[in-house]
Amino acid sequence: MAEISIEVGVTEFGRAIREIEGLKGDVLRGAKEAIQAAAVDVRTAAIDNINENKTIDEGLLVNSVDIRTFRRGMAAEVGSKLQYAADVEFGRDPHTPNWTQIKQWGERKKPPLSRGAIGAIYQSIKKNGTAAHPYLKPAWDKVKPGFVKEFEDAIGRRLP
Repeated sequence: MAEISIEVGVTEFGRAIREIEGLKGDVLRGAKEAIQAAAVDVRTAAIDNINENKTIDEGLLVNSVDIRTFRRGMAAEVGSKLQYAADVEFGRDPHTPNWTQIKQWGERKKPPLSRGAIGAIYQSIKKNGTAAHPYLKPAWDKVKPGFVKEFEDAIGRRLP
């Protein structure tokens, strides 16, 4: 299990990074604002996706989605440091789950699941793994077109 994040910036545009490092004044400020606004939008959309996917139990994943800014504001990373965050995004291959955790999860459901139902879920995870419930990548896919346009407007040119 691993944490997961999506970088909001222009790293995927290759040589544009070198050009952007030379930005100054209002252009630089506008570029940073576009990046920061996109990071906030990705975080909001990711949280909405978690809620829509019905992958909420105790709210730990929702509350863990955070933004980290770096490269002096020219990049931001949106993600979660929870160990199971990537498992929610991508699913997980068959594995032996922790019985106590599965039992506690089943007992928190409204109405609580029976021991037999909890056992069936345990066996299903052991045999089939868990399905993906993407929340972060779809959030970036939703925000990216608007971000690219705002960023290009801020720097006064089109990205390659």
